[in-house]
Amino acid sequence: MKRYDKVALAFITLVSVSLIFLINPDKTLAWDEAVHAMPGVVYIDYIHYGLETGSWDYLEFIARYHTRFPVIYSMFKYPQLYEFTTIPFYMLWGQNVVTSTLPSILFGAITLWFAYAFTRDKLGEKQGIIAMLFISTLPIFIQLSTEVVQDNAKFGLTFAWLYYFFKDEKFSWKKTFFQGLLLGGITFSRNLALPIIVSIVITYFILKALSQKKFDFTLLKRFTPQIIIALMLVTPWYHMSLITAGFLERLVDLGSSTNENLFPFYEKELLLQLGLFTPIIVYGAYTLHKKDRKTSILMLAFFLGTMVFGDLLPHKRFRYVLQVLLPLSVWVAQGSVSLIKKNKFFVPIIILIGLTSMYTGVVEQQKGIVITDLEETARLIEAQEDDLIIYMLNNQIDYGMASPEAFMLEQMNMKTTSDPFKMPYFKVPQYDTPTIPENQREEQIGKAIKNTIKQASSMGYKKVYLSFYEQDEQVKKFIEKIVLPHDSKIEGKNLTVYVFK
Repeated sequence: MKRYDKVALAFITLVSVSLIFLINPDKTLAWDEAVHAMPGVVYIDYIHYGLETGSWDYLEFIARYHTRFPVIYSMFKYPQLYEFTTIPFYMLWGQNVVTSTLPSILFGAITLWFAYAFTRDKLGEKQGIIAMLFISTLPIFIQLSTEVVQDNAKFGLTFAWLYYFFKDEKFSWKKTFFQGLLLGGITFSRNLALPIIVSIVITYFILKALSQKKFDFTLLKRFTPQIIIALMLVTPWYHMSLITAGFLERLVDLGSSTNENLFPFYEKELLLQLGLFTPIIVYGAYTLHKKDRKTSILMLAFFLGTMVFGDLLPHKRFRYVLQVLLPLSVWVAQGSVSLIKKNKFFVPIIILIGLTSMYTGVVEQQKGIVITDLEETARLIEAQEDDLIIYMLNNQIDYGMASPEAFMLEQMNMKTTSDPFKMPYFKVPQYDTPTIPENQREEQIGKAIKNTIKQASSMGYKKVYLSFYEQDEQVKKFIEKIVLPHDSKIEGKNLTVYVFK
């Protein structure tokens, strides 16, 4: 272990513990967070169900489980590495907001370590510390480390793969197999994670050829078997997800029809995130190019390979291109050291920029924790395990026994069985009969609600709560048109809840 490695590990531990205290344990998991938090619970139930019944047919279990909670979207649209990582935390400390977020902090720690290690090996230990400090102060890092999202997994594992792949360019099957496994983990962490790595490698191959005025295929010979290993690992799941479960069409529609974020979306977002670090980055890129042309070309490949690929996709979120932060951290480290060598006056300036960035990140992270209408539902309704909540939003139904879908993680603790044969459910047209034409779904949803309210006791429900957002005029008119006389009414700040016994 090198001299500064212990300092880096101590700092990473401090950051990780601090991030835990930024998580609000009482917050409601929003839609995206619940989608990634919920599968860990389902996997634990699948294990219990298999042990109890002796049946290990995964697809049959998910199909039956879906009738109790709508899990198909969560289980098949996204790769499941993050979701698997939640399982040991759930088993050790139970299912709650904090345990569902701990994998984000874990992968954030991996990100910081490999940002340090990569920069340390390329530029030096002090530069490695600066690179790590830079990433830890960014608002996007603070935000994602306290949310239940897959991007930190992709972020950290990509940094690890780039570190090992470019650390030693000699070929060996032992390294190829290890890096192939890591590449498989990246592919299983987030959709489009692998294509961005391919884009980085091809960009580096081209830039290196232009610099040397000849093609060197050694890079591609090392990379190709790793891709094969990665694809062999993840193909069974992707076949089940995209082909068997039919999510390929949904992903294609998402990628081809979402055009709200056009060029230069990522470039503008990047400048907003970097703030006053931007001139240091530009200066660092310039001095690194003069000092170490080989490393400079590699950093440029990381940057262009990520940004150009991101710009080509119509569906954009800044967290999709977080790989770009590795070259930026190297440039910040190089620029900072070069400026400090010129004049010690830059030390407090750089520290002040970092503290300002961190303060902005914490403020934005805390502002993102808000009281939602779903949380208000939970506060207003003291639902029991035999009660049903039907939560209406834009004429779509989040449903479950005592559970709006986005609040599912906390409420699933109330159920008494994981046997899908014993789980009563509310049949919803847009989930259970997706072949119904869109212009007929409102009518079908109305019928489903009325039938459920009328036959609640025969379905195993003691009470049915119909909750809707008061300001949503479309939903309000829809409910007034189809609703039956209710036993009581609960009114909150934003919500109205009809109660049927």
